[in-house]
Amino acid sequence: MAIKSFRRLTFTFWTSVFLSGFSSEVCAQLGSKSQEVWPGLEVFYRLNQRSRFLATMSATKLDNSSYTDGGYGFFYDHFTFPPKFAQKFLTHRTDSLPGKYLWLRVGYQFSNSSKGAEDVVDNHTIVTEVNSRTYLPGKLLGTIRNRVDWQFLNGDFQARYRPRLILERDFRTEYMFFTFRSFGEYFAYFGDSDLNRFRVQFGVEIKVARNLDYEFYWNHQFKYAQKQDAVDAFGMNLKFYFVKGERVVVWDKIFPKKEKQIPANTDLPE
Repeated sequence: MAIKSFRRLTFTFWTSVFLSGFSSEVCAQLGSKSQEVWPGLEVFYRLNQRSRFLATMSATKLDNSSYTDGGYGFFYDHFTFPPKFAQKFLTHRTDSLPGKYLWLRVGYQFSNSSKGAEDVVDNHTIVTEVNSRTYLPGKLLGTIRNRVDWQFLNGDFQARYRPRLILERDFRTEYMFFTFRSFGEYFAYFGDSDLNRFRVQFGVEIKVARNLDYEFYWNHQFKYAQKQDAVDAFGMNLKFYFVKGERVVVWDKIFPKKEKQIPANTDLPE
């Protein structure tokens, strides 16, 4: 048991080192070929089997210039209607609660541009989502996300509808668990169709440790009308997962304590 725990710890350490170097190299290569780079941070805090909180931080970097805008968000998720036949497929997932069919989200998001940006943006957004999930052939998990953003952009109110179709597939080895994820998303702006846009994204999320995942992806926005140009972006996310009442590091599992051996009683007759 101790040897297996040590191997897992060693593997996790070298995986973290590899991902650090790999992400830097990928960022340099893809970043040079992309108009934008999107670094991000997500922290999940699970309250129980049906609800959790999510805090996010994000930024946008254009070419080789400094960061042009950044933002943060705070959300509440609720999962319901667990189909019993499907629970076995998601027992090892961390990005969602196991076996829930309907996923509701409400939250707040804020973003603004840097002081030196050409277009100053001050955006306050109320986010509402209703997502349904189902299982498809080939062990694929499909999610249809229906999101409405209620934005106050530089003091002006604007609403948009963002339907998204997500396909995910999990893979597991002895020491690694990872997920391939892709989606298509359409942005429909109420009152100004020239702002509409369509994006596709392909990425991989790797479990680095029990409470830590690393995700990197490529996102492409198609040219639409006169106001929306084609954009290629490379993104990377660190995702932390915490559970209420659960210790982040369980040292007893990593370094099990040896059982004390009781010395033989030499006073007993042979």
